[in-house]
Amino acid sequence: MAEKNQKTKANKEKELDTKESEVLSEENADASEVEIEQKIISDGNETFSKGSVQNEYVDLPECPEGFVCEDYVNEKRKTFDNIMKSSRRSSTITMIISVVLLILGFILNTSLDSTLAWISYSIFGIALVVIIVSFVFSSRGKKKIYGSVDNYVKDVIIGVDQYAFNQEGLTQLSVSAKGKAELNDIVDAHYFETINNFNSRNIIKGFYRGKEFSAAELAVRVPYQKPVDKVEGKEENQPVSKKKKLAGTPTESFGIFGKYFSLPVVAEDDESFILLLRGPNACLPTFLDEYKEVTASDLNAAYMCWAKDETKALKILSDEKLVEVLNGFTPNASLENVIISSNSKGLKVCLNYNETVMEIPMQKGVEGKPYEAYKNDVRRVLNIVDCLSK
Repeated sequence: MAEKNQKTKANKEKELDTKESEVLSEENADASEVEIEQKIISDGNETFSKGSVQNEYVDLPECPEGFVCEDYVNEKRKTFDNIMKSSRRSSTITMIISVVLLILGFILNTSLDSTLAWISYSIFGIALVVIIVSFVFSSRGKKKIYGSVDNYVKDVIIGVDQYAFNQEGLTQLSVSAKGKAELNDIVDAHYFETINNFNSRNIIKGFYRGKEFSAAELAVRVPYQKPVDKVEGKEENQPVSKKKKLAGTPTESFGIFGKYFSLPVVAEDDESFILLLRGPNACLPTFLDEYKEVTASDLNAAYMCWAKDETKALKILSDEKLVEVLNGFTPNASLENVIISSNSKGLKVCLNYNETVMEIPMQKGVEGKPYEAYKNDVRRVLNIVDCLSK
């Protein structure tokens, strides 16, 4: 059995944030903005969270006709950015007024006759009132900003979901933006023998052609592996920013950083197989009891395959339609690598992406069509179900 080894850590893992920490990164941010930034960091990591609380679901809205997801996210980001700029502007104006009044008070206090000292005292009093009022409004403003952060993150998550899962055959979709995945669901993929830590968010559940499925965003940390990339022109993996390296020898890898699907296809035990489409930051499976590596010659050369029974697995993996679907996955500007596991616990598909899909855009807008590519990948995942359900 896999070691269900979840190491509790006192500090949230900053590698798993969604760039909310960049919102107030300007060098002249004042104390109140620093507090807001810490709130944003905390909220971002709690959104990408782990735990045992009950997930709360809401119905996933239908995708409007002509919906362009990248434009939608950019509009939401622009609105949120305007709120943040307004807050910084108000804070800066208040600070300048307070400083000017204090300087003026000191100048008058040293230059006026003692009989006119009341003028400088009055100015000091006004400055004090301004500072107190600014603290009151700052406190109220921070609460408003905290709410704006929550709303923005939720809006983007749901907007991307309603677009990507607007697929033929999917019904009764619901989403839990701050939901938690179950460790057993990851272990059932029979991929990683040791899981050091995992975080999750954005749990989607529903039905595909009448059978229940689920999907989640996962960040799974496993003992370090040298990546097994298969990228033309790159001899070694070039770590992306989500895998920030610490000084010294690395001890962990992100085995999963992407979208994880649990699908309604159950195989016979001796038909079990595991596929890895190599690409940036790919990790080999380590939970291979009774499995052996085999060659699925019909698949793209970037695929690696392990099976319990070579003959039965290769028969499945030689199906013409399935081969076409699997070879449709290609590491690109967003997709890094793909893990597929089929066994008696069900079908698990993991699409590992970089920040273009996995992070909530803050300071910079969405570039290119990452969500369109993600939607196309979701269709391929569903097509795998169709091929294996025959």
